[in-house]
Amino acid sequence: MNEHVSLIRWIGKTIRRFTGWLYTLRHIFVALFVLGNSGLIFHTIYGLPIDLLTLFNVRDYEQINASFLINAPYFMLGVFIVMSSIGLFFRARISWMISFTLMLINIFYTDHIHPQQTHNIHYGIASLVLLFMVRKYFSKSSVAAGSIFA
Repeated sequence: MNEHVSLIRWIGKTIRRFTGWLYTLRHIFVALFVLGNSGLIFHTIYGLPIDLLTLFNVRDYEQINASFLINAPYFMLGVFIVMSSIGLFFRARISWMISFTLMLINIFYTDHIHPQQTHNIHYGIASLVLLFMVRKYFSKSSVAAGSIFA
């Protein structure tokens, strides 16, 4: 009987330690979740039919098809989300504010330009809600972080 009780106590202690460990690393999970948005953006951009060989093999400038440039702001949005998620690893408050703003821009831009990408929109909304829920844990502010993001 005592063996079962001690096993149950050990399992309980292990679960409490593991959940405490996960709780202390919540900012890393949030940063990875936000980083997933940029992965979806890059997947959307690079999944579109763009032939780079013909892009760099131009013989006449009138034959250039500049329709691929419509994705340039979307690409830059993905780059900025990657940069802001790096700041989320360090629990920087300014990085949280920038990430929150970028998630709003991501949702509206994806809805406007790529409305067929509903999984990007839903993942962006989930990221926005997650960022809002953990806002009080991103409380570190420093001159270095402010300078980098400025």
